[in-house]
Amino acid sequence: MSVGAFTIHFVRWASRVARTASAAEKSVLFVLAQYADEHGASSPGIAQIAEEANVSPRSAKRATAGLVDRGLILKERIGNRGNRYRLAVSAEQAQAQVALVDRLTGQEGGAR
Repeated sequence: MSVGAFTIHFVRWASRVARTASAAEKSVLFVLAQYADEHGASSPGIAQIAEEANVSPRSAKRATAGLVDRGLILKERIGNRGNRYRLAVSAEQAQAQVALVDRLTGQEGGAR
């Protein structure tokens, strides 16, 4: 996995929006955020997501469905090759949302 400059924005965004998600949903969202390209898209398989999120493949499937239901990711089928997941935010939007939340919560300057 190559980490782009936008990855930190997606991971920080995920940490902010996943506060009410289940533990499995949070873990899966972080995996998808780490794999996301500059458009927020990634295509890891369920087995890979499950392994990296430290959940079972069945839990990974439930978590992705829950994230879709919450509006945090979009899921699209790629022929018979699997699924593409897209975070429901661009890198620029993620950066702006994190900055706004940080200002509102007094966490400016990168405090977490």
